[in-house]
Amino acid sequence: VPKDIPAAIGLYRRAAELDDWEGIENLARVNAGGIGMAKNPREAVRLYNRAIDIGSASAMTSLGLLHLEGKGVPKNEAEAVRLIRRAADLGSTEAMVLLAQLYEAGDGVPKNDVEAARLYQNAIRYYHDDAKAQYGMMLIEGRGIEVNIEEGKRLIIEAANNDSTIGMLSYGLMLASGQHGITKNEEEAASWYKKASDLDDYTARTLYALVLLEGRGVTKNETEAIRLLAEAAQKEDAIAQHVYGNMLLEGTTVPKNEREGVRLIKAAADNGYAAAKFDYAVFMLEGMVGVRVDKIAGLAMLREAADAEDPNAMATLAMRILDGDGVKQSTETAMELLVKSAQAESILGMYFLGSLKELQRPTTIS
Repeated sequence: VPKDIPAAIGLYRRAAELDDWEGIENLARVNAGGIGMAKNPREAVRLYNRAIDIGSASAMTSLGLLHLEGKGVPKNEAEAVRLIRRAADLGSTEAMVLLAQLYEAGDGVPKNDVEAARLYQNAIRYYHDDAKAQYGMMLIEGRGIEVNIEEGKRLIIEAANNDSTIGMLSYGLMLASGQHGITKNEEEAASWYKKASDLDDYTARTLYALVLLEGRGVTKNETEAIRLLAEAAQKEDAIAQHVYGNMLLEGTTVPKNEREGVRLIKAAADNGYAAAKFDYAVFMLEGMVGVRVDKIAGLAMLREAADAEDPNAMATLAMRILDGDGVKQSTETAMELLVKSAQAESILGMYFLGSLKELQRPTTIS
């Protein structure tokens, strides 16, 4: 059947008029995503509520996401979790996986890897392949459950072969790094990124763009890489927004456009990407085109990025804590952050820590 988005929307509209919950949900989805029309999150909220009134658990999950992101409604994490949990209790595997992800991240709920693992296991019982991939990573890392690297790898590879984009990404990253007993193979890693990208996973599109940009496992193609990055950034992939934003700021491989670069980095920060939060915090602390200096807000965002374990943010915050610059002075806390940053191979962290050792500045770390 030829692709025809206007015709599809017309069919969804007609089904919604007949009180078909799937038609209502599909109409909500295209409004929320701006598919074939201007984005209208408020209309999406109205439609999802209508589908919930008919009894749709999947609409509860989708509406929960809008509450979580503050799209079409004021951001309300408690209401988001309530809706998603209710959908999970009604047997929605998508809700189970989403709730597990929230517990993994500590987003709207206290961080709890044990509960995340339990929810992924429940979803796996209903043959949910994304749950297999994410549970597989927990097994490999021993988070919330006893370590079982071989079973973790098996689940991830099975999920990837079943067209789970999370499985494809996880397996691709393992192939790219040669971790967990898997032979390093950048060419095969790139092929998995492309497969997931072709299934409209925009994080995968970003990773595929990056390997094209650098020629890792594929023939270098800057033009295609930039096209894919711009496309993923437009679809609000936070990594793409951050990478492409910095390219625009620096004028590397694309014409320099500082204001657009700053806008994209801010969007990535708003989408929760820790590295972008670090960059935008620096803009607020030191000034940047289109950004008003605001040391209070800048320090708050710097701390958010450090709490999310961005290594450069940890290093920068550590030096401010060491000097008592806008924050409470604590040599012990500063050194803990610097060591953690250096162990994460932050050049900034290694430089600061090395400088302190060379100058023999008083610290609690030998």
